[in-house]
Amino acid sequence: MRFVRSSIAVLVCLLVGCSSAADPESSEPTDVQVQENVTEQAKICPLKWTCDDVSFYGTRLQCEGSCGSEQGCYRTYACNGSCICP
Repeated sequence: MRFVRSSIAVLVCLLVGCSSAADPESSEPTDVQVQENVTEQAKICPLKWTCDDVSFYGTRLQCEGSCGSEQGCYRTYACNGSCICP
């Protein structure tokens, strides 16, 4: 894991440039912030119940209760832009 962090740091250093002194007012993200952002973006969207691909429910009963019996409920990935949709 330490090797991966070092590799990321070297890569970031090569891409954005390195300085010997850290500027406390710099708006550039730190290596830790970059790694956290990548981790947050790498989440797979959960499977949820829906009838319209807009509203998602945890159970089929909740979906049927909100959508009614006319629309069929089905499971799909709840893609909302904050996760990766397979």
